[in-house]
Amino acid sequence: EHGEESMDEYLRKTSISPWVPLPDAAVGKIFDLTAATPRDIHVDLGSGDGRVNFYAINFGVLQSTGIDIDEKIVQIARDRLA
Repeated sequence: EHGEESMDEYLRKTSISPWVPLPDAAVGKIFDLTAATPRDIHVDLGSGDGRVNFYAINFGVLQSTGIDIDEKIVQIARDRLA
């Protein structure tokens, strides 16, 4: 066990801070400022529906990986990928 708190307890606490999607304009600005290149690998912790990951790929990074603990929102990202 990694800690005393169970995953269910953690998820109950996170429900008070719901996922809010990042506006497309903000995502675009992020990648413009980073000057990401086709050699870069992008990782998004708390990736939600994967919108930042899809933008990263469209921007031209080599690879983009999204990580999230909310199974429902991860399924939305997987459906968008399909």
